[in-house]
Amino acid sequence: MILSESAAKGVLPLPIQLYGTPNPTLLTAAQEAVAGLALRSAAVLHVEAHMGPAVISPTVSGDPGVSACLAPASDLPALVQPHTPITGPTVLLARNPGNPLGVIVIFTGTDDAQVLEAARAFAVNRNMLPLDHRWSVIGSAQVTAVTAMNFGPRNAVYPGQVVSLHALQGANSVLNTPHGTADIGFWMPGGLFASRQSNLKMNLTMATEPLTQPATQPIITVMANHHWISEWKLTPGVANYQTTIPFSALVGGENHITFQIAGGKVSVFPSSTLQLPTTHRYTVLPDLALFQHTGFPLVVHGVGRNLSVWYSESTLANWSAGLTLFGRLAQSAHSPLPGAQATFSMPTKGNVLAVGTLASIPASWLSASPVRLRQNAIQWQLTTRQGTVHPWMGATQSPATAYLVEAHTPYKDHVAVTFLATNTQNLQAAAWHLAAAPNWNQLQGDFAWQNRHGIYQSTMVGPHFMYGNRHSGWFWIFLFSVRPWLWVLAGSAAVLFATLAVWIYTLRKKAQWRAEEAL
Repeated sequence: MILSESAAKGVLPLPIQLYGTPNPTLLTAAQEAVAGLALRSAAVLHVEAHMGPAVISPTVSGDPGVSACLAPASDLPALVQPHTPITGPTVLLARNPGNPLGVIVIFTGTDDAQVLEAARAFAVNRNMLPLDHRWSVIGSAQVTAVTAMNFGPRNAVYPGQVVSLHALQGANSVLNTPHGTADIGFWMPGGLFASRQSNLKMNLTMATEPLTQPATQPIITVMANHHWISEWKLTPGVANYQTTIPFSALVGGENHITFQIAGGKVSVFPSSTLQLPTTHRYTVLPDLALFQHTGFPLVVHGVGRNLSVWYSESTLANWSAGLTLFGRLAQSAHSPLPGAQATFSMPTKGNVLAVGTLASIPASWLSASPVRLRQNAIQWQLTTRQGTVHPWMGATQSPATAYLVEAHTPYKDHVAVTFLATNTQNLQAAAWHLAAAPNWNQLQGDFAWQNRHGIYQSTMVGPHFMYGNRHSGWFWIFLFSVRPWLWVLAGSAAVLFATLAVWIYTLRKKAQWRAEEAL
């Protein structure tokens, strides 16, 4: 309730106060705190980081507001020190001394590791939190074990999983009420691939009410993400139906299957089920649209394993920008990403969300990118259809104040999304603008830039590449599915080989006949 009341026009200002010595563990804890709050709110978080001394940043006086505080108990300011000693990971809810209507969520413990444990427990917990203002986190092993699970929204559907509509939309779903249309919405992770013969299976129990007397059979039209799928007749009364949706009609992120009924009304029973087929991790990248919908490819698994958030500068602006983008990434992936790790040094493995300025991130980091960024200038490479790379084009003057690039990391087999501002002064505001719905929802291609009015534009500059295990037969199935002309090439090669074989066979037979005639 407090989160909802604190948001205005879809934006939730979130001051975060850090105490003690800034280090990757404390920043990782801040990421989990932001993710836990972001997933409990429909608003976009604008994070503003603060570092001691021991004061509490006030919210706007007279307005309800939420802020966060992270520190070992020994570094907490006296204003928010609990009356009883802190002996383990603890989450506290306290009034903001700077604003009686505001609240502070405090994550603390005996050291930085316990602060992280408290923040992570808050982020991964999807049940009712304890009553009162203090939660002493126990069962830390369970919090660690839960990182092996998939995290997702209530309406998530995972490959091979059978999910009931009751689980997706609850017992009070509007699907239970007769209507001329019915919409089933669900969320699916990004980067999934299945063969063209694979389908989403639906076992539906529906009650049909014809609109005419005597009763006629209403016609139902099935649509998936605005694409026509099928059309068939319904039996008046309660009946069971089985239908399928081609997996190719589904997308990473939000999906909508719509039933349009002509000549009647239907209600769908909560016991109806959906089942995704078995899938594989293959897709074509870069794709900032897929990133903003699902967090993929940075988020391959719901927990965010092998994901680093690289803060290239130890400044409040850098932390504010990184935490804002991490909260947006958590909302896109529908996961608190408890496996993600903050780092202050350039990563050497895994996927990376990198945040910094043109001066703080070395040019070598973007060595696999089709763009090179300079102060007020951009250079780029174009590729031919054969994949050969042209030399760098001459630098073009750029009025942009921030950039977003998705590309390979300098090391093999991983992907980075790099956010850069032209200077530290622009960093925090540029991240806030990027996280805003109008900008975030329009991301596409592999390169985006912000103009002087805070508006982002994006495009595809470099070549595409294929993401997935190349040492599996499924890679060839995926390759032929995205490049259908290979079937023509393979078919032509087969015909040519057969023709050549027949020709050679004919020549040998003729030679044999001539030899027999000579005898």
